[in-house]
Amino acid sequence: MKQLFDCTRDGNAALCRRVPCKLRILAALLAVLMAFSVLSGCAGNQEPQISLQTSADGGFRAYEVLEKNGIRCAFLGFTQTTNGHRLPEDTPWSLHTLDKEEQVLDALAEARADADLVVVFVHWGTEYAAEPDETQLRWARLFAEGGADVVLGTHPHVLQPVEWVEGRDGHKTLVYYSLGNCISAQTDPACRLGGLAWFTAVLEDGVCRIAESGLKTVETLEETGRYTVALVPS
Repeated sequence: MKQLFDCTRDGNAALCRRVPCKLRILAALLAVLMAFSVLSGCAGNQEPQISLQTSADGGFRAYEVLEKNGIRCAFLGFTQTTNGHRLPEDTPWSLHTLDKEEQVLDALAEARADADLVVVFVHWGTEYAAEPDETQLRWARLFAEGGADVVLGTHPHVLQPVEWVEGRDGHKTLVYYSLGNCISAQTDPACRLGGLAWFTAVLEDGVCRIAESGLKTVETLEETGRYTVALVPS
């Protein structure tokens, strides 16, 4: 995991002052990691299965925790749609869907109690829509109410806005509604754009907060069948 984290920590314990623990996460690379864990292989004539878990888990596992620089990060993944794929009959719990609202909120509560930072990956929204739809807005509020710190959205294939959503007790959640396509063979210009989301989490006095955040835009370029990705100047 070290290559996915750009982390710094002031370890000068000789200084008699409060020292925050910092963690900077490049969300796009974490999304790639999640994508690899989401796609399980198929054997023989079996259909490919989309899964956040494997049958070896034996049951629903709400989240994964990674720790870096003393910050416990809980990662959760949910989807609004399966894109036509059937849930595995023997492991229906392997794909975490939004149709079981109580289960989603319970998972968030469990992760919130177990970690300093809670990050939600969610496959949602309307394809090719430049703005979040009502389902996205509703779930963004629910994620904020549940204590998520960051929400990273995918599925629309185009970039959508980024905003802070306030939950209960003033807790604010950073929501990237859609990161678009990081690399794409789609022809629409809007579908050739993607977002590299980043944020810095700071843990101080037992409280974790997002101190900095941003989004860099990348564009897929194609020339005679060869695809490359370049940063779009800000």
